[in-house]
Amino acid sequence: YGARFVQTTEYATIHSEVPNLKAITPQKYEQERSSDQREDRLYDSVWSFSSLEHDDLGCYSDPLNPNGDMQTMTKLPCMLKPVGILVLTMPALTSGRISFNVHCVYGPI
Repeated sequence: YGARFVQTTEYATIHSEVPNLKAITPQKYEQERSSDQREDRLYDSVWSFSSLEHDDLGCYSDPLNPNGDMQTMTKLPCMLKPVGILVLTMPALTSGRISFNVHCVYGPI
């Protein structure tokens, strides 16, 4: 669809040889973002497909943080340009639960 640049964030290190595709760990993203606050570092869109519910539960060698998913969710709008688009999917049921240390399932919102 004509994207000039695509960046994916993953706990595991991914090596890409595709020129306009960058794979980065959350830790590296935070380091780069804190040292470079320019608006051109903001994204046109951010897409998350069933990933935030795994944040900070330790399953992927990430640190344990019971609020990690919510903290990540609050950061996502800050990554977007003023008219950016956020697409967020996650499992939802009639009641929420944590399946430690695999994922969270969210209740109604």
